[in-house]
Amino acid sequence: MISHARCILKNYLMIFERRKVRRFIGNACSVKIALLCLLLPFFSCHGLTQDNRKVHLTGNFLGLPGGKIVCVPLHIDQPLENDKLDLWIDDVQAGEYIFIINYPFEPGKVIPIAYRDKNTGSIKYTKYPLISASLSASVYLNPEQSHEYVLKPVKGMTAEKMVNYKQFDDWRSDLFGLQIISNSEDSKLYREIAKINSDYSFRNRIRIMDSLYAGSTAPDKTLSEFESPAHKLNRQYNTAVMLQAKRNFAMKHRESPIAALAILDADSLNLSINLYAYQQIMDKMTGRAAKSDYYENMKLRISSLNGVILSEGGLFILPSGKTPNATPLKYKVSEHKYTLVEFWASWCAPCRAQNPKWNDILSEYKNKGLAILGVSLDQYAAEWNAAIKKDRLVDWVHVSDLQSPWTCANALKYGIQSIPFNLLVDSQGRIKKKNINPAELKEFLSKDGL
Repeated sequence: MISHARCILKNYLMIFERRKVRRFIGNACSVKIALLCLLLPFFSCHGLTQDNRKVHLTGNFLGLPGGKIVCVPLHIDQPLENDKLDLWIDDVQAGEYIFIINYPFEPGKVIPIAYRDKNTGSIKYTKYPLISASLSASVYLNPEQSHEYVLKPVKGMTAEKMVNYKQFDDWRSDLFGLQIISNSEDSKLYREIAKINSDYSFRNRIRIMDSLYAGSTAPDKTLSEFESPAHKLNRQYNTAVMLQAKRNFAMKHRESPIAALAILDADSLNLSINLYAYQQIMDKMTGRAAKSDYYENMKLRISSLNGVILSEGGLFILPSGKTPNATPLKYKVSEHKYTLVEFWASWCAPCRAQNPKWNDILSEYKNKGLAILGVSLDQYAAEWNAAIKKDRLVDWVHVSDLQSPWTCANALKYGIQSIPFNLLVDSQGRIKKKNINPAELKEFLSKDGL
């Protein structure tokens, strides 16, 4: 009973503090509510579901003017007041989010970028216009574990560094980044995974790039020339170590959804090589980990190795997700002679360049039995819908599960590792062609008499 009462008091004192700050109700009234609730022993501590989905973001930044905070999935894009953050967010689902603190540059701000001219071999410079500089970090928000999340620049970050932003600064997350601190257990575990990612994916790559640059005897060398070799070397020597560290983490915390998230980004090659180890981890996951979307997506990844086979003549299984109107997909391939299933995303430049050609073909053949089912790997509905509108894809049928691009259910189900990618499916649900281009599709439809 004592712990139950403490739980009630804790919840209502938090409500009291927020309402006091927000001036929703008076202090005396809030105290009465809190005291009254202590007399209700049968009141459930878990009954405050709406309040338990609120998150409070606070932070002090660099003292620069014009700063704003952005988080696309939470629809946040608003200025900081005196470079300070004090923001309540309602109705937050537990999960990963990326927060960005943007600072605008003065109009005309540029950074010089050096490159080697392919024709002459000499070093040339171009001026790259900068609109803003950003501090960013990803975090796992779980409002049921903690409402409070503090954002602040990493140690050593200064306003001077921000003003003097240079190429590759955004790679140096240990010197040029954002921290997000919370007492949430999920958030703490997520920070461990973020550190593993940063150490191997970013910091090691920077160290290799700096080392290659320092070791080069070329008189006219540029740092950017060593970006690609550094990426390849880091992947060759450090990726396996990183994935092993994540597997160790997952085994240690196998009741947490962060454990399932940690192992989800293994590429197909490493997943195949270490399949037994991953299956062992999955078999031992319990509690919230086994109930998480990350767990289900990892099961899809493992099953995809021997699961959906996208071969010509094979049966096509409909994608999961919802339409832009947030309604379940209702699509029957039997109602069309052919369906072009096009995997794309708003951020995919080759996809967007190809869309007008698909539109032209659809315009010619839509009354003859052709339909296009667009399967988006977008994570954010706003960007997805904006691309549909801009590319005039109104005659397509659209679906997306709005998850992380390469670990979303549809990418995992079909083994999609690059886009654009498509399948041409007949009215029987059989795959006729894989990755057909617009010219090939038009020739196929013409020969088929469509």
